[in-house]
Amino acid sequence: MKKLLCVLLVLTALTGLSVAALAAKEPSVTVTGSGALTAGQTIDFTVTVSDSGPVYSCQVLPVFDQQVFSLVDHQWLIQPEYERLNPADGAWMGAWSTTRYINGPVLRFTLRVKEQAATAQVSVQLAVTDQTEDPQVYTNITPVTLGSYCAHERYVERAEEQYLKTPGDCEHGAVYYVSCQVCGAAGTDTFQAEPIGHDFTAQVEQEQYLADPGDCQHYQYYYYSCVHCGQAGTQTFVSNRLGEHQYDDGCDTDCNICGKYREATHEPKEEWSTDSSGHWHECANCGAEVDRQPHDPAEEPGEDGYIHCTVCGLVIGEEGTHTHRYADEWSYDEKGHWHACQECGRPDSVLSHTFEQVLSDRTDVVIQRCTECGYTQEDPVTEPTEPTEPTQSPTTEPTQPTGQQEEPSGTNVAAVVLGILLGLSLAANGVLGYLLYDTKRTKRPPRRDRP
Repeated sequence: MKKLLCVLLVLTALTGLSVAALAAKEPSVTVTGSGALTAGQTIDFTVTVSDSGPVYSCQVLPVFDQQVFSLVDHQWLIQPEYERLNPADGAWMGAWSTTRYINGPVLRFTLRVKEQAATAQVSVQLAVTDQTEDPQVYTNITPVTLGSYCAHERYVERAEEQYLKTPGDCEHGAVYYVSCQVCGAAGTDTFQAEPIGHDFTAQVEQEQYLADPGDCQHYQYYYYSCVHCGQAGTQTFVSNRLGEHQYDDGCDTDCNICGKYREATHEPKEEWSTDSSGHWHECANCGAEVDRQPHDPAEEPGEDGYIHCTVCGLVIGEEGTHTHRYADEWSYDEKGHWHACQECGRPDSVLSHTFEQVLSDRTDVVIQRCTECGYTQEDPVTEPTEPTEPTQSPTTEPTQPTGQQEEPSGTNVAAVVLGILLGLSLAANGVLGYLLYDTKRTKRPPRRDRP
């Protein structure tokens, strides 16, 4: 329980002012104010003077329990020519150059309830300087007694934090509880305040507001955002930062816009990629095969009865359950060719391709075909080349072709043509000689027999 406080009115004299006579009579002073002692609530008090004679100054000192109340504000209602706060006791003083009557409301002040209390008193001290030289102080003022009970006869709408029920945003107003006009206690009914509305003036350069990423030669653009809720607007502003260099993937080394070179290496994934011929690590950025290797079959089947690759673990055959029957047709990829088992797919052995050049009208590539499995590959050329006759590689071991075969020289072609012409000439001479011989024989007279 907090102790009761008294509010006393005090009037002090202005130093140096001369006075001539006593005031006509003692003034009557009252203090009015109402409210409940609910923590956080504010209560207004009014000091009223009546039956006062003319005075040069008056001074008002509020008296209250500082454990229950705190002083918020004050307002003079008689408009003094000069006013100040007396730092010695915290009283407010107003003065005039000539005497005047102060009957009526003199001053209003506001107290805030700091802690809940059952009852508390508020009073003032009033001091006036009239036509006498000594200030007259009046302390026999009836205090205002307040309690914690309020009938809550009228509620009002106050959009204050202490009454907030549901926060609002730019498009929806906040919802508040109504409060008692006397004591300030929150009620049960609610009201909705007006929404504050968007304010799209904030320039925030974050990914969520990016409108155009730009590139290494063009600046980035961002959307304006609301200063209250952060929502992106529709208008854009230009940043003072250029965009990023443009690369096809994480392994591309040259910027597509400006050509800037960067160091880049493949980033192989941890897991193996496999097919029937081998295994490799795939690049996480571009998908390229980083380190393809043929399978390494285990010498013995595993617990499941299958032959596994010792590196990647792929099942590449089943030992003891069947005899491998290899297909007659070739299986192949760009690395080589093999005969695969028709049941388990296990390769017999991977052989290198043996290429021969294929005639083609194309001048941008050299087409080669494996003489064993028929696998075809195209090798780009930097300069156009003449189509050439295919030649068989003289080697018995599978080898890669080293390039295009030599075209026959002009001298060799001429020698072949000359040989053909000489052969035809000799044949023609033989036929002509035979015809001449046969003609002469038929014209010869018949031979007579000797007697």
